[in-house]
Amino acid sequence: MKELFVVTFWIWAVVLCRGSAHAQGPSGDTTAVNVPPRWSLSQLPDQAELGNVFARIQSGHVDLYDALERIGERGDKAIAGLGAFLRDFRKAPDSLRQHRVFAVMALGEVGSTAAFPFLSSAARQREDQLLRGTALNILAVNHYERVVRNDLIPDKSVVHELVQAVDDSTYVQELSVPINEIARMGLMNWLGRDFGTPDTGTVVLQTGGAPRTVTIRQFRELWWQRVNPKIRWNHQLARFEIP
Repeated sequence: MKELFVVTFWIWAVVLCRGSAHAQGPSGDTTAVNVPPRWSLSQLPDQAELGNVFARIQSGHVDLYDALERIGERGDKAIAGLGAFLRDFRKAPDSLRQHRVFAVMALGEVGSTAAFPFLSSAARQREDQLLRGTALNILAVNHYERVVRNDLIPDKSVVHELVQAVDDSTYVQELSVPINEIARMGLMNWLGRDFGTPDTGTVVLQTGGAPRTVTIRQFRELWWQRVNPKIRWNHQLARFEIP
């Protein structure tokens, strides 16, 4: 299943790159992009430089894979610019939607846990399901693989982000997959547990007092609150464990 997600993700990315050669500011103002025969990227790319790169990707003047690889090679030095781009363009017009997704994809290429807070923030933006699905897909697969490959210590909140999405059956057309399937796959990676299909039912809790009924989403949140202090990353098993 993981291979299917990756292939679908990259096919969609290629389609997304089709567009016109224009760069825009947060207000939607359009200016022509001056594209040189070759392009370069500074060691500390800022928001403006990254925005210009994203515009060139969309126009087809810069190769997506090449751009993401170069940005990823900057490591932590690229995170501030990418984070600023996502923050300042959150309320930008739909015409810049692709650029925000490119920024999230670039964060996925940064082999550092410092990218996690920005990916986590994007994963919670329910007003843009494409951005959210892209961020969750990166947390579910790319971020996990980089943590394992580089022997890093991940932020356990990644589990919380995926648990919050596991009952969301919203279908992301561009990724050809519902949100919950992305989250389910990620939890299999990070926890080694299958959380099953979405559940919109209720659960009756017996906690010593009077029984109370909660939704499945509330039940999962209570579960996270209970395991959060105890969950630990196991390097040998490459997953989180709950004692």
